Amino acid sequence: MKIRLPRIAWLLLAGLTSGGILGIALALTLSPGDPPIPTAERAAAGLPQIGPDQTSAEFPVYLANLSLPPGDIAIDNQGSLWVPLFTGSDSGHELVRFDYESGNMKTYPLPESPASNLFGFIEVRSDGQIILSYGSVVTRFDPVSEIFISVSLPSADNLDELLLPAEGTWVTDLSLGASDEAYVSRMNISAIAKVDTSSMKVLEQIPVPRDFGPVYGLEATPEGLYITNWIGTEKSGARVALISDGTYQELPGSAAEIFGLGDSVVVAGTDDVLRFTDKSLQVAQKETTVAGSGAIYRVAASDDRVWIAGRDAGVILEFTRSGDLIAEHALPSEVIPGESISCPWGIECEDVVISRTRVEGLAVAPDGTLYFSDGNHNRIGVLHPTLP
Repeated sequence: MKIRLPRIAWLLLAGLTSGGILGIALALTLSPGDPPIPTAERAAAGLPQIGPDQTSAEFPVYLANLSLPPGDIAIDNQGSLWVPLFTGSDSGHELVRFDYESGNMKTYPLPESPASNLFGFIEVRSDGQIILSYGSVVTRFDPVSEIFISVSLPSADNLDELLLPAEGTWVTDLSLGASDEAYVSRMNISAIAKVDTSSMKVLEQIPVPRDFGPVYGLEATPEGLYITNWIGTEKSGARVALISDGTYQELPGSAAEIFGLGDSVVVAGTDDVLRFTDKSLQVAQKETTVAGSGAIYRVAASDDRVWIAGRDAGVILEFTRSGDLIAEHALPSEVIPGESISCPWGIECEDVVISRTRVEGLAVAPDGTLYFSDGNHNRIGVLHPTLP
């Protein structure tokens, strides 16, 4: 079962209530007693799938069997991996740290706020402190003192509320600026919150024109804030804009994700096309089509590589920073009988269902190794850069 963008959007919105965020059943539940469909039947169904023995991805034992599905992840300058685990409700969230020098794993309870993988994000400041934004808060964690300091995001008072078929103003994205200031977009609010992560105070709410629609993605760059609206509403379709020095500029095309590379920008389009462009998004330097990407993209970069994954594409792409495709890393997937799926909220399951490696987050270690979260199997995977 491949959940396309409109269905993802419907589930995202339908999974909200005024009292908190429900556990959204995007990651399908498999019945443990149902065996996979035999290889011959998979081929007859026209669905050849990549098995664990045909992929370069590794799934270390010590990063498997997490207590909850992992979403966004981050790696600090020391190489420690940080994995927030959100319950889909108001409490019980955890922040997990994997320290590779010592081999230790430690878990910290996160401050309470409604959160799930779709509404929780993590970044690392230049000094190694951890910034998280989820539900309605921004929180800073000091790995040395092991203390959390949080600030609640402002209410929607005196702001234009966007009429969506769901209530709530939950966080939809987080990006850190050059001075470690946090920029946070939220549902149903036509503004970007700017937070000083040292004083943990909200500095301002940067307005977004109401007709832009909900901001679901943003990227802080030296040029300003790139914002995206890839779902759209009845009055506004998927759009991209740049906010710089208080000036709002509509940009061409649409995007599910934007990632700044310094002199260029990676645009993951809602049309399954990846574009390496100039900063104006008008001059495409390189383009690559990813069929069946699932439309929600994850992007991460090191000094010489760019890694891009569609959420349900079944592949992670490895590029040079100039946009040349180096390798396609296939991810494990399996075909199972449709009756072994618990379908969410009346969505009809197909007879043959693909259980994919669902990429929820990407992070690059200092040595260039890529780590990715698998939200379908509660684990973290590893990919090593392709040798020249």
